[in-house]
Amino acid sequence: MRLTIELLQQPSPPELADLSKIWPDKAAADFLQHEEDSRYYVARFNQRLLAGLEIQLLPSEAVISQIMVREATRRRGIGRYLLEETLRMNPDVQRWRISPDQQPLSGTASMFLYACGFRSEQGIWIFSH
Repeated sequence: MRLTIELLQQPSPPELADLSKIWPDKAAADFLQHEEDSRYYVARFNQRLLAGLEIQLLPSEAVISQIMVREATRRRGIGRYLLEETLRMNPDVQRWRISPDQQPLSGTASMFLYACGFRSEQGIWIFSH
């Protein structure tokens, strides 16, 4: 079976279980009740969710608030594919932004974003078409 990226609309109970493995610190209810301008994109393989990405669509840009890959499946290109496909699936968005909430991103996360075409501007990661 092939890895697919999709917009997650209404997660089923098995999908909620997978999401809790991707984001162990996030409550299942958060995935069911989210803002109207927020979207979750997921990477699916063999009917299991392996990674997720949360974005908020604003009038002039999209903000990526979270991107996470299940620990057991990291370092296999899943996160990069998820990010690239999410950008491709939203062609009207010209500017993407990631701004760490409290602390700077780790070196690994920074290298990942740089490899995906983002650039850092005063601690905020930007991608423009």
